[in-house]
Amino acid sequence: MRIANLSTTQNITRTIREMDQERLRLEAQVSSGQKITLPEDDGMRMGRLIELDTEKSVLTQYQRNASYATEYLNSGHLNLDKLREVTVRAQEIARVSGSGLSAPAMETYGFEVDQLIEEALNRINATHRKKSLFAGVDSKPNFAASDVKVGDRFQKTISFNGNYVGKSNADGKYELSQGDQLVVNANGHEYVLTASVSGLATDVASTALASIINQDEGALNAIPPVTTSDYNVFVRGSKTPGQRDPNLKVMAKTSDQGDLLLVAGVGQDFKASGQYITDFDPNFYFPEAVKTKLDAASVDQFAGKKYDELTSGDKKTIAQKVYAGSWERDLLLGSVKVAGTSTAVMATPTDWKRLSRYNEGDLVYQDGSVWRSRMGSNWNHKPGETDSKIWEKVPNGYSVDREDWKLSVVGSERREYWLAPDGKMFDLKSDATSHTQQIILDQGYVTSSAQLQTETQRLIEQITYAIPKFDAKGSESGKGLVSFDSSNQEFYLASPQQDGEVISGVFLKGNFSRDVSQVGAQAGKANASHSQGSVISRQGRYYLALDKVEAGQDVSTWEHLTSDFPPASTFTFDSAQTLSLLKGSHVLEPNSGQYFVATADTTIPLGTTNVDLPKIAGLSPVSQSSDGKVFLLGENLPNEGKEKTFVSGRPLSLKTGEFLHDPTDDLYYVANADLTLDASQSASFSPSGTASLHFVPARIIQQGTDWSPSKIYDKGQIVHYNGQYYQGNKSNWDNLSRDPSTSSEYAVLPSDEFMFDKATGARISNSAWLPIDKPLGHVIKFSVENDGLPTVSFPSAGTSGTTAKASAVIDADGFIAGLRVVEPGRYYSGTSAGGKVLPPSFDNAKVLLPNGSEMDVKVLWEQDTSSPGTWTVAGFDFNSQTMPSGIPAGPQKGDFYSFATGSTSFVEHRDENGSIVDVSYNGSKTNSEFYIGHESKISSLLEAKDGGTEKLGGVVSALVDLREALRSAKPSSYAAEVELANQKLISLEEQVIDNMGELASKMVRMETVKSHDEEYYMELNERVSRDLDVDVSEAIMRLMQASTSYQAALQVGAQIMNTSLLNYI
Repeated sequence: MRIANLSTTQNITRTIREMDQERLRLEAQVSSGQKITLPEDDGMRMGRLIELDTEKSVLTQYQRNASYATEYLNSGHLNLDKLREVTVRAQEIARVSGSGLSAPAMETYGFEVDQLIEEALNRINATHRKKSLFAGVDSKPNFAASDVKVGDRFQKTISFNGNYVGKSNADGKYELSQGDQLVVNANGHEYVLTASVSGLATDVASTALASIINQDEGALNAIPPVTTSDYNVFVRGSKTPGQRDPNLKVMAKTSDQGDLLLVAGVGQDFKASGQYITDFDPNFYFPEAVKTKLDAASVDQFAGKKYDELTSGDKKTIAQKVYAGSWERDLLLGSVKVAGTSTAVMATPTDWKRLSRYNEGDLVYQDGSVWRSRMGSNWNHKPGETDSKIWEKVPNGYSVDREDWKLSVVGSERREYWLAPDGKMFDLKSDATSHTQQIILDQGYVTSSAQLQTETQRLIEQITYAIPKFDAKGSESGKGLVSFDSSNQEFYLASPQQDGEVISGVFLKGNFSRDVSQVGAQAGKANASHSQGSVISRQGRYYLALDKVEAGQDVSTWEHLTSDFPPASTFTFDSAQTLSLLKGSHVLEPNSGQYFVATADTTIPLGTTNVDLPKIAGLSPVSQSSDGKVFLLGENLPNEGKEKTFVSGRPLSLKTGEFLHDPTDDLYYVANADLTLDASQSASFSPSGTASLHFVPARIIQQGTDWSPSKIYDKGQIVHYNGQYYQGNKSNWDNLSRDPSTSSEYAVLPSDEFMFDKATGARISNSAWLPIDKPLGHVIKFSVENDGLPTVSFPSAGTSGTTAKASAVIDADGFIAGLRVVEPGRYYSGTSAGGKVLPPSFDNAKVLLPNGSEMDVKVLWEQDTSSPGTWTVAGFDFNSQTMPSGIPAGPQKGDFYSFATGSTSFVEHRDENGSIVDVSYNGSKTNSEFYIGHESKISSLLEAKDGGTEKLGGVVSALVDLREALRSAKPSSYAAEVELANQKLISLEEQVIDNMGELASKMVRMETVKSHDEEYYMELNERVSRDLDVDVSEAIMRLMQASTSYQAALQVGAQIMNTSLLNYI
């Protein structure tokens, strides 16, 4: 067989090519130093290399984590060490000061402690790479508020048991005997209790005294005496004049021990005392008191001689006199400062989350903006992408890093709302009606529309609610604005932006005219005509025209009308005397009881009869606030939201000149005589149908108050809504428009861009309101909690459910108006033949009143449609129960809440002088952890759980206590206060040292892991080198061999590969 020359050529060519590839491979290994260039070079080896490289990458990340952790641990340890030095220096000051120093030395050390406080604050708020070292997982804490500080009240305590009032019974309690008296003098009024029977317990007497003290509104004749079979109690004026402060109200309660506790408003001190009056009992007396009483009687009867200086006969006379009379003993009072009964609970927005439920008024962050929910059960509606009726954007231009705030209660505004069974308050009755009807329908017992209407009218109620008015002041922003949200009874604090302001002032609304003349004023004459019933403004005072006033009419009596009647400068008419009167003097004609005022200097001649008295020139008949033609309103008109409110069926007491608001027609009246109505009289009383009241057609309205859809606004009025001020551009605007697509009315918000024309139904621009000034930036939301409110308890929902919560709604007059559902709860029902039901024991909730009594309230339940088998509280039904009264309606005037806002780990609160008074932790209670080695997790920060980081704030608090002890320097308590602060500092130093040890142990552990990982990393490098690195000298030798073979192959191939025709034949 012949082998073709062509086959030989192909074999030689293939061999040369393979030798060339081997040579190139060896050249690549020599140049790169690696055995493998491509994965296909060695699949198994490449797989091992990838695994080893992955492990190396993980170790590299561990090393980076360790380096990161080292920085933070070292920074944390350094700051803790500096904090420890601060505590050591503070202890030195405490030890030196504890032995007693001069006042200048105390002041000097106080300044140094202030500096230590600042240094300690800097340390606990230390950061590294702009991340907090002592805030747990919150390396950048969110904006928050510090703990709220409230004002102190003065509390006077009368302990009847501690004063040994009465006689002790077998149970160790003290009892009064028949005829014994207890007299409590507080703020210029005396409250007197007389025991009608023997054995009256002093705690019962204390409760009776507290009750009548709480009824005291200032007028003695308005407090009826209380008589029972056990005691009689009444109120009278103090024997010492000038002790009454009309701007101060004393409240009282009885402690668990039967002590009488007297308190006033925040910062309001008052005088109080107590006396015990009884008959002498030889089995129970105080020797010193007896000796004092005998001496006093002896001095009075025997020209200055004391009892011991008398003869035996005279002593007997004095003893019989003293022992037979009544004994009066002053009671010892305790006086302390106690915290106010109300406080503010702050709330900041949270990040919006899908599948989370938001209630009406809740605030969230979304896309850098703050949004407020405008509906309840707000699920899965993303702010900014839904209807503005679901989420409303809140102006959030507030950008102050840290600020101290003080919110002071300066009064209240009375507003009318419609209260639904679940405690929600609505401005419009229509909104309350639709909301209540849904609750009723969920109950399932209504069978007709007529029954639905009847039940709706029964369950909703118009109430007058007292909205606290706050004076908000910020250390950086200046004056702030607090607005009220009636849907959840919460408040919003906002701050003006740069060049903005909080708007205030008054707006005069109604039928009033000014008594001015176009040609010049006439003394004692009316300058213009005024219609009957109008309000007249003249010389800074307001008058109500009882009759038509003509221009030029004599009005000389107007300037002398007064509500303080009769005036101090009142003379009594006597026909037997000549009486000279100066202008403005008053004279009383005693037979008729008529008063006259001198409109000019006047003389009443001798012999003038009472019949001739009205004929004397310059004398005009007057009464309190009136001359029969006009009624003096004073320097102010009725102030909307400030006056008493008429509620049918409620007692009413008005003094002459006081204003009354009738919410039914939103009208104001003035009392032209003292008016007192009990509950039964009030039920049949109509303000418009009595001669004791005059209708006042004008009022004063505060500018810049919260907008309400139930109010009627005039052009020029300024309201606040959602952080923006708006000025009315229409008169008699009722805020309502009709949507032609639904044929229903709706409230037009001041912020709405469009509305519908009532006449044509066309969609037009909202021209009723014009925005003015810059929007206010939202600062924080808060609610007010009062310790004196009733508490509501529900049956337990068990371990798998959520027990409901509710709070009492108190109206402006101190009556329980309803209950508000705070937490609807989650209750799981059983199964019965009639379907899913709750046990009968769940029908009622218990309301515990402040006086210790209880009342049951029917609970209205509804099924949660989003969770089958789950029941929630929908509202309450009082079933015409008599509502308890005498409960404080929210915070009292003078209460204040002081706090700070900021976004540091520890938010410090400073006083008006800039001194730190408190710090509050704003970080997390957990730490983030990361791996620094195989199965080795560590946190680079101080452990936050169990108060690890939060307790660092105790150093600042202990330093504050030491500073205050140095500043007070009271001899009686100074040493103890300094020593207490010193002990706290010693304990805190030990804690700081423990924290330093914790960080040090983390660093040791981390170094151990790091060392192990470095060794393992080197081992991996060796394994990679064995699989990847080539022996260069061996590779060069093999390359030379391959090159030589390649050259030889080329030469041999050139000789063999000759072209022949045989290859193609």
